Amino acid sequence: MAIINRRIWFLAVLLVLGITTGICPQAKAEDSDLSHDIGLTMGWWSDQFASLISFCGSSEMNASAKALPVKGLELGFSGNIAITNTDANAFKRLDYYVFERGGNPPFTSLALPSSFLYIKYGLPGGYDVGLKSGGLSLRTTDNSLLLSNNVTGAELRMQLFEQKTDGFDFLGSIAVNSISGKIEFNGSSSGSDVFTEFNGTTTYNRTYNSNNRINVNWNFASINLKGIASRRFSWFAPFAGLQADINMGKTNGEMSYAMTNIHLTQTDNPLNTRTAPNDEMSGASSSSIPQVNLRILYGFDLLFGDFKIWFSGESADINASAALGLRYQF
Repeated sequence: MAIINRRIWFLAVLLVLGITTGICPQAKAEDSDLSHDIGLTMGWWSDQFASLISFCGSSEMNASAKALPVKGLELGFSGNIAITNTDANAFKRLDYYVFERGGNPPFTSLALPSSFLYIKYGLPGGYDVGLKSGGLSLRTTDNSLLLSNNVTGAELRMQLFEQKTDGFDFLGSIAVNSISGKIEFNGSSSGSDVFTEFNGTTTYNRTYNSNNRINVNWNFASINLKGIASRRFSWFAPFAGLQADINMGKTNGEMSYAMTNIHLTQTDNPLNTRTAPNDEMSGASSSSIPQVNLRILYGFDLLFGDFKIWFSGESADINASAALGLRYQF
């Protein structure tokens, strides 16, 4: 079905609120052209979420490099925030048919907060093993926004060097993580406008209902190798290290739009009324990775006996994260 200027502009507003992109205000297009452009936009967003989500899920509990004693137990909690810089060059290269080309992306960076619970247990031989679970869950009362990010992971650490009176602590670890979730926008409204059929001259007053849905979902797995060193100074223990991780998985992005209950009344002949068929369109795209991160780790521990407070930061190319946590050893 042919599209008019007002509808394209309505779609642009929808994209600004949800997916967001520029549009040529004088353009007219068929549904296939708009679906093509929506698919490109969703592909770009899928790439950005792939970078952010996989980086966030592969963040471990980085603290001073001291494995737990045999049968030692540690419980912990942390709040994390991960940030990624969006790929402006890729956005400018999107080969749109209708939307304006070469514009700047809607956001220069994206952030994702998360919270995690940890448990670690000491094993013989300078090892300990840990589990983590957490993420983020958000749902508005009208279900217009749903956000869910679920992370589970396991880590095995080994004490490679231990600080005595001098020197430093050093440990290595291997971890695996599973990350899955989605973000979904749902909207509905009713509206009216003046409608002119494509390549036509007759104008109509049009009323309609509209429904839109935007969905990005993801599923990743990661494997991490880490080495970290620290030195205790009484109750203060700074640490630094490196982590290499490979993230494998996929993100899927989809947007759909439907105009229903369409009623037309000719502007210069109010007795000429009719209904029009429902109008629907959609666009979708996916992003498959592996993504490899080499992270610089840094931070410090505040040691108050069995109770500890820690801060850590991570930096890797376009990604960064920070975490603040509490833990208690039994």
